Amino acid sequence: MNDIRLAIPLVGEVEDSAPRSAAGLPWIKVAGSYFVTEDGEAWTPIGQNDAVSWPELNGLFRRADMAGVEDHLRWLKESGVTCLRLMLEYAQVRHRYFEKPQGRFVPAMVQLWDDLFRLCE
Repeated sequence: MNDIRLAIPLVGEVEDSAPRSAAGLPWIKVAGSYFVTEDGEAWTPIGQNDAVSWPELNGLFRRADMAGVEDHLRWLKESGVTCLRLMLEYAQVRHRYFEKPQGRFVPAMVQLWDDLFRLCE
C-alpha cells in the first residue's frame, strides 16, 4: 500500500527554506496568481470531487474494502489527479458524521480519515 504518492501538501505561503513535507513531497506555494513547488516548478491542481460515502471511497468506513480504495486512488493518480476535494463529513448518510453530537468525535470516522491520509501518502 505504500507505493501510492497522491498526497499533496497544503497550499499556502511558505518560506523558501521550509522543509519538505513528511511524505518527501515539495510544498506548494502561491506565486502571483499561480502555484509553484518550493523548487520553483509550476504546479497545477488537477482535482477530483469525491465523498466518503460514494462507492469508490465507501470501503474506508470500518475498513470494509481498503484494497478497493487503494485501487481507486492509484487509478486517480495514474489519470493525473493531484488533489482530492472531500467534505469532512457527509451529512446525507447517517453514519458519516465526524462529530455526533457536536464536540464528540466518532471513532470510525476518525479512523477513516487517518486511513485515507495514510493511503494518500
